[in-house]
Amino acid sequence: MSKRKRNKFTLEIDLGNDAMQTPGDIGRLLVKIGNRFRDDQDGPDVRDSGKLMDENGNSVGTWEVFTESPARRDDDPMQLLGTAVFPDLR
Repeated sequence: MSKRKRNKFTLEIDLGNDAMQTPGDIGRLLVKIGNRFRDDQDGPDVRDSGKLMDENGNSVGTWEVFTESPARRDDDPMQLLGTAVFPDLR
């Protein structure tokens, strides 16, 4: 199986302030983010990030585009499960 780098996009939105409580508030913010990326002809650069602002100008989250390197065998916890971590119980 070939391991290769992958570009990823993460988005985190904090809820609870006056302008970020309802599904409508979240929807408006997602549309705003979508429009930004749609209108950016080149797309976001890898290693690009930014803050998310609500309608009142308050920071309510972050977004990031980055390259994820494939996990090395010794970094992947699922690949570490074996006799070294869980001895054979037969």
